[in-house]
Amino acid sequence: MERVFYGTNSNRSIESNATSWAEAWEGHLLKIRTDYGDPLCRQYVDAYETATFWIFRSYLFFDTTVLSPSLNILAATLSLFLLFVEYPGGDLYQNIQVTEGVQHDPIVTGDWSPQNPLSTVGGQLDMRDYTSQKHYDISLNASGIGWINKSGITKFCIRQEIDVENKDPNLIVRKTWFNSAQRGAGYKPILTVYEPGSPRSQAVLIG
Repeated sequence: MERVFYGTNSNRSIESNATSWAEAWEGHLLKIRTDYGDPLCRQYVDAYETATFWIFRSYLFFDTTVLSPSLNILAATLSLFLLFVEYPGGDLYQNIQVTEGVQHDPIVTGDWSPQNPLSTVGGQLDMRDYTSQKHYDISLNASGIGWINKSGITKFCIRQEIDVENKDPNLIVRKTWFNSAQRGAGYKPILTVYEPGSPRSQAVLIG
């Protein structure tokens, strides 16, 4: 059996920008983006340098209170409907990564700094796999599965790999945009939890 959860309307992106990467990474001129709503319904996972350095992080919420506290989750996927991707060539830092979310609901700009030291990756998506606007699945690893809250709200923060690792982008643009929950059915972020006995969980056990 699998359980499907859709992202809540609390989802938001926070941006930071500064004249140095270190200052932007720590959090400077923080702003909660407002284009999560109509008509754009966007969330951002960016890290790049133009005249200044910019970092965008996206925060997601899923109401998973219906899960049994005793449930043994064997597999889970986070699916994002990607709208736009811009990445350099090569092999370095092409991923967006899932980290544990510790944000408030509703989000406040003060949620930026507590995220900085959280570098454990719960799953990632290689942006070189992007071909068109559709949902892309991120398989959650043991850490990511461990962040699923069986008695409340599950929270994730989606970040650029160079943001998680605190690496200066060196004038290279990395951008990923995906639909917020406000876009509606067919576009929302999706968390799928596979319970024991489901085809997906059996495949994970076998593989």
